[in-house]
Amino acid sequence: MANDEGERLQITWFAPWIVSSYFVSTAGAWVALELFRIRSSNRGVFNWFLLILASAVFGAIAVFTMHFIGMAAYELHSSVGVYSVRFVVRGGIISLIDAVLCVCVGGYIVGGVDHLRLTRLIAGGSCAAFGICLMEDEDDPAMR
Repeated sequence: MANDEGERLQITWFAPWIVSSYFVSTAGAWVALELFRIRSSNRGVFNWFLLILASAVFGAIAVFTMHFIGMAAYELHSSVGVYSVRFVVRGGIISLIDAVLCVCVGGYIVGGVDHLRLTRLIAGGSCAAFGICLMEDEDDPAMR
């Protein structure tokens, strides 16, 4: 990677932040999967509450926070100075909403059935994966 003057930039990662982002993501995914497991159907206020809460935990903590902690560990070094990644708040919030909504739709597709079919699992997983990809696409312009 090079800057505007053609100078080669050195990329470094702050390892403790990378490790912490992994642990934050693992904890968030674990909590979200437990909340998804408790759901018994797609009906009822309590089951909708669990779906929304699990989606918020998974989208906000397991995916969004892990990504932003990991990107905060990224630095570019040049002869002029050190450049860290900064984010535009509006773009970050939009990418968070994308992740949470798509995980919620995916959880609705998969959840609340006694016998899970492979087609529902693929459809719900694809929807959640689309949300993660959409979040990545939305937050790239938000990085400065």
